[in-house]
Amino acid sequence: MVTAAQGNSSVEKIVLVGILPWSNGTNLENTTVDAWNAVLSGIASSYSKAVYVSAASMVGQFRVGGPLGNLRDIQPAYDADGVHFTPA
Repeated sequence: MVTAAQGNSSVEKIVLVGILPWSNGTNLENTTVDAWNAVLSGIASSYSKAVYVSAASMVGQFRVGGPLGNLRDIQPAYDADGVHFTPA
């Protein structure tokens, strides 16, 4: 799909959005999310029209006891309505 968009003259920019932190996920599951995001970032870097966007730094927070430097949980401020960023 990215290759087709890259070759389409009417497409100006391809945006690949990273997967957000998963508060209910284990550290191992979140490591998998990190790996997928690394793949998405790599794909974006191989196409001139593509850009990778990570929202983790905007909504994520560091998990207590989690790996250093990883945003593993959603900040409570972004979950105030009880609907966004929850299983609901």
